[in-house]
Amino acid sequence: MKFHVFLFVCAALVAVTTSSRIPIEDGIECPTEQLDTSDVVQIASPSNCGIFYKCERGRPIVNKCPEGLHYNTRLMVCDHPSRAQCVPINPEY
Repeated sequence: MKFHVFLFVCAALVAVTTSSRIPIEDGIECPTEQLDTSDVVQIASPSNCGIFYKCERGRPIVNKCPEGLHYNTRLMVCDHPSRAQCVPINPEY
């Protein structure tokens, strides 16, 4: 049980440190009100296929896919680039 708690804490720290290094892009806006909080709102980065934003209480939180994967907007997961079919607009990264 202690090991599972340790893994959860480590994963949370990795997510926080990863997301804090990448700035939020202009134009990324999360809904300020969600009627059903169980609905997950994720927004693909328009300029980087490996980044997506998860909305949390109206705030976009930056998430980065593992190296070599792209965010798949249809499945809402990081996926192989050929399945994600992401085409960045104005690539910045």
